Amino acid sequence: LKPSRGSPQTGSRFMAPASGERFLVYPDKVSRHLRCPICADVLKEPVSSFSFCQCVFCMHCIRQWLQVHSQCPMDRHPMQMWSLQPNLLVQGLLDELEVYCRFRADGCLWTGRGDAQLLHE
Repeated sequence: LKPSRGSPQTGSRFMAPASGERFLVYPDKVSRHLRCPICADVLKEPVSSFSFCQCVFCMHCIRQWLQVHSQCPMDRHPMQMWSLQPNLLVQGLLDELEVYCRFRADGCLWTGRGDAQLLHE
């Protein structure tokens, strides 16, 4: 994970579809199942090709992959760009991760579930 610049001291960041950037409180404790097998970061806009397989990727990562390949990078099942769908279950798990307030550098000490961040701000 890329360390945050000028933000939470020990947090890592990832993009959340609804609220923008999030800074994880415990980035090292995020399950490997919530990490993209292509970039190894915490999933950003998780998608799956449910028609072909159940593997989960960052939307951006798998789109780049599929520009060159026509199969899943994990299990080699056929995969097409049109088949990608948001993985709502995985997004729900990502929303449960504990995050810092994006204004932590300005003194806000709030931490909470990612899906509660917008209510806080």
